[in-house]
Amino acid sequence: MFFWSHIAGSTFLVMEAFLAWLAFSGYANKCITDDGENGDFPCAVAGLYNYNMLEIPFIGQVCNFYPLLNIAAVPILNITLRNNLLDVLPIKRWIKSSGMCLFLLEDHRNVVKGVWSMILSLPVFCVVFFYKNVQDMVTYTGGFCGAFILLYFPAALIINARRCNAEQKMGCENPNKSPFQHRLWPWLVVLWATICIASVIIKIATGESGE
Repeated sequence: MFFWSHIAGSTFLVMEAFLAWLAFSGYANKCITDDGENGDFPCAVAGLYNYNMLEIPFIGQVCNFYPLLNIAAVPILNITLRNNLLDVLPIKRWIKSSGMCLFLLEDHRNVVKGVWSMILSLPVFCVVFFYKNVQDMVTYTGGFCGAFILLYFPAALIINARRCNAEQKMGCENPNKSPFQHRLWPWLVVLWATICIASVIIKIATGESGE
């Protein structure tokens, strides 16, 4: 499932980039001028794909909002973060010791879960309302944290798990094991993660992190 979903997702991303190149590669004017103002539409392919849509009424706002991503991914990320923080951090102990907001301890109620989700969303709203150059922040969170969460950590877990020889210890074969059993695969992931982080460091050093 993961294998084919990644192939399908990668195919759509390549098609999107190719269509953007076909649509905008023939134009020379900039989407964002040197003084930071919006340029004329249509413009050459921008560093960020959604820059090409800024001057189109309604469609530009929709492209910048990423509606499918926000509808599908953001609630899942919010719920996962909330549940993990409530389980890992001693939040309940802090609230109980302070003697305030005891209703927040009853996290089995939907209203309490909603309150915690709103609390965790406040920093995000503060950033998007008061910080203009969000792309600079995304360079660090996505470039570094993303590489560790999506690549380094899973590769480390797989490498260490396979060293345990669970099938040999349990005396049975895992029916759900990955078809990519060669020991080279996780190390290729580590190599790719290192290349990604190196490229981010180079962009930051050359001042291109916001593009």
